Amino acid sequence: MYNIGIGNYKRAIELLDEASEISNRLRDYRQWGESAALRAWTSYLVADFEDSRARFEALYIMAKQVGNSQYQNWGQWGQSHALLRMNRLEEARSALKDVLRRLD
Repeated sequence: MYNIGIGNYKRAIELLDEASEISNRLRDYRQWGESAALRAWTSYLVADFEDSRARFEALYIMAKQVGNSQYQNWGQWGQSHALLRMNRLEEARSALKDVLRRLD
């Protein structure tokens, strides 16, 4: 997070990829989800919106498999941000509607 905060995105990406890989190998899905979400946001911050969307989608899929509704929300909420930047408004709207349904 420090590297994200100071704008050292290259190093943040390296560390988050490593953290995700270790967490996945250990099947620590809570830690994997946090690392995956931060990695997806880092792609967003460097304007790689398609990569960000794909990473948030992967977070959503994994969260659905392990039954983590918080990470499902993060995944779809993050996808909606990237989709908005790519002018894919209906897809963004649909993702946000799913989040709102889960929050109810």
